[in-house]
Amino acid sequence: AIGSGYTEFTVDSAGATTIASTLEVDGDVSFGSNLTVAGTLDVSNTLSLGPINATYGGEIVFNPDSDNTQTYYANVKDNVFGIRTDRDETAKGIYLNSSGQVGICKTNPGSKLDVNGNARIDGGLTVTGNLTVNGLVSDNNSTELTINDGLIGTGDVSLNSDLAVAGTAY
Repeated sequence: AIGSGYTEFTVDSAGATTIASTLEVDGDVSFGSNLTVAGTLDVSNTLSLGPINATYGGEIVFNPDSDNTQTYYANVKDNVFGIRTDRDETAKGIYLNSSGQVGICKTNPGSKLDVNGNARIDGGLTVTGNLTVNGLVSDNNSTELTINDGLIGTGDVSLNSDLAVAGTAY
């Protein structure tokens, strides 16, 4: 400890520094290694994280439970910002590239929203423009499938209820 009987700021024999109360800094602060905060870290301006190695840019690691059984990583890898459950696992996560495209379980999204895997929407889906389906279109016991401006089927269309056509069917 620095000073006798002073416990608010200590440095142990390994060089670890502990601040037991508020630290206010007017200017820049630099850490050559890890910063561990056991309470709240309030930043009133900018928190800037530099690269941690040649692969990753700045990184924030979240350990929401006390036994560290689940960890979340928010970092930049290959110029794509990602939030993932495993630092090196590319199959699980949400990714945002510099073009504003979002990938879910896809690190290189090719559209505004690019999902690798199944998606579920509880509610309506409105498509303004063309809808392209590469695979089977099926009505899985829902109440209705409505198409307002033409249906061109070049593959299988499977409905688990009646098909009503208003207009011309080709």
